[in-house]
Amino acid sequence: GATVLLAFAANTIQGNSTDVNNSLAFTDTYIQPLQLGWHNKRADFVFSYQMYLPTGKFTAGASDNSGLGMFMNEFSAGTTLFFNDKKTIHFSALASYEINGKKKDTDIKTGDILSVEGGVGKTFYVMDGTNPMPKSIINAGLIYYLQYKMTNDKIPVPIIGTIETTKDRVGGIGAEINYFHLGCSTSAGIRWIGEVEAINRFQGNTFFLTLAHVFSFKKK
Repeated sequence: GATVLLAFAANTIQGNSTDVNNSLAFTDTYIQPLQLGWHNKRADFVFSYQMYLPTGKFTAGASDNSGLGMFMNEFSAGTTLFFNDKKTIHFSALASYEINGKKKDTDIKTGDILSVEGGVGKTFYVMDGTNPMPKSIINAGLIYYLQYKMTNDKIPVPIIGTIETTKDRVGGIGAEINYFHLGCSTSAGIRWIGEVEAINRFQGNTFFLTLAHVFSFKKK
């Protein structure tokens, strides 16, 4: 498979600068030219390569940036393990390694980042009693993520030279539930995650509400 994401963002926070004042604007572009997947009886595997293009507005030191001003390469690999034949009990893990380039028109270079995320969950099939196919599917469980800076940030300082910051890290754990209705091909979900052990990073709670519909162009 392949993916392209053209996104918009407001109030892009970077470094120790929280004084941002920008309206909704076109931000950096995400392109995944390659994603490979394998399915086995008790395990699924995935590998992908993705890049982030600095298409959002960026000027070093500005308070109205909508992008990060740097090109990024990222490699990801992961698996989902199933603990029964019906694949209703599962554990997943996805590791991603991000290689960052220098920021636009500067010698500032963000360190490489390792991220690990996934969860353990249970799938429930809701039947209507007359149809052998389920009416809807519910997936619920615990989720987690860890993120580590693997190489130091490099920031040039006049007279002193280039300094390297302390490597940062953060972790989080939470819960997620998703509901998919097969009849109308629509899904809804809620996710909460609380961050812990943040070093040189912001720490807080994150909430996600998602709503999606699958459009099919196949004639019935």
